[in-house]
Amino acid sequence: MAAIVADSASPAVHFRAECFAALDAMETRSLHPKIREMIGVYRSIVPSDRLPSRQHFDPLAIPHLLPNIWLVDVLDGSEPRFRYRLMGTRVAQAFAADITGRLFEDVHPDFANNPMRGFLIDVATTRRPHHRLGKPNAWPVNEMLSLERLFLPLAGDGVHVDIVLALTIFMRKDGVEF
Repeated sequence: MAAIVADSASPAVHFRAECFAALDAMETRSLHPKIREMIGVYRSIVPSDRLPSRQHFDPLAIPHLLPNIWLVDVLDGSEPRFRYRLMGTRVAQAFAADITGRLFEDVHPDFANNPMRGFLIDVATTRRPHHRLGKPNAWPVNEMLSLERLFLPLAGDGVHVDIVLALTIFMRKDGVEF
């Protein structure tokens, strides 16, 4: 039986290359060490011929990052909808609740107009990661001055994003990580 060789013109290979180009651009910026580490972890799990899927990501390999990790289900439909699949302890603390399993629009009353919705749609449709540094726009801001967040695409079939892997660093007003 002949070995199967990845077609460099296939959509999956193209999306993988676009994803890596976006990661390359991100890595030219000043990044929190945990964000930089997560980019390295992500690069290490990306197969040579497609985007990685949830099966490629082993959260137990990075226990020190788990409190800052959250997973978002991308639900099919004419317009993508999002559900909190998993939430690390720091993320749950920042939210003052564990909202695992809940739809974004049920948690965030004005989610249709929230910039985070646009960032998630962009990751789901372009299949490229997204990095953000700034003020929280979907989180309670009582103790937090800023956050740094990374969205990474996961695709069960290597092409269509069905999960967004996220890592968020929350900074308190006193400059200490939350």
